Amino acid sequence: FVLPESEFGDGTPSNRIISRAIEGSLFKRTVIKWIKAILGFFGKFTPKKMTIDLNKKLTIAGNPANMNAGDFYAIKFLILLAGIGVAVFLNRDFSNLDLTNALIGLGVIAICLILPDAWLKKKMTTRQDEIQRGLPDALDMLSVCASAGLGFDQSLQKVSGYWETELGDELRRVTQEMEMGISRTEALKKMSERLDVDDLSQFVAIVVQAEKIGMSYADVLHSQALQ
Repeated sequence: FVLPESEFGDGTPSNRIISRAIEGSLFKRTVIKWIKAILGFFGKFTPKKMTIDLNKKLTIAGNPANMNAGDFYAIKFLILLAGIGVAVFLNRDFSNLDLTNALIGLGVIAICLILPDAWLKKKMTTRQDEIQRGLPDALDMLSVCASAGLGFDQSLQKVSGYWETELGDELRRVTQEMEMGISRTEALKKMSERLDVDDLSQFVAIVVQAEKIGMSYADVLHSQALQ
């Protein structure tokens, strides 16, 4: 757009053009946008359960690159197209097909088909393993805080502020949700569902049960840390 006359003290009109800010790369604003539109159309016919399951897997993996199910399907589609392109290039001479090139082409397509799912599974497993390894130390710290007279919420804040880890981030999210008015039980259950780590789910179940029966948090934390 052109700056108005009032921008200059001498009243001289301005011909200076200021370009508008454009967000995102050209690739994202064109190719990815078109592919998402196509997948959005076909996504209407995708079973809802598949989308829900994929979103859950992405959540367990920590939402890498802030992807949702639609983004992941778009990436899978692009990788598969690339694999098909490679296979076609290797076997471009249809009049004289070579068995070896044909098998290589099929192998490339198969790898491109399973690669995104294998990557996502690896991300999920790596994050769950890290949380599993950090859980004993977290429970020990919670137990120490409880011994010092802190309540459960205050203990969570202390521990989450101490660790810059995946588990620390999740505990911070729990405390933030509680500050926003979500009950402790609901916030802990949501964390358990997000992470799907067996030992953490058992700990959350015990804490929730202890709250229901009025059991001392300190006793629960001591026994869990010892175990």
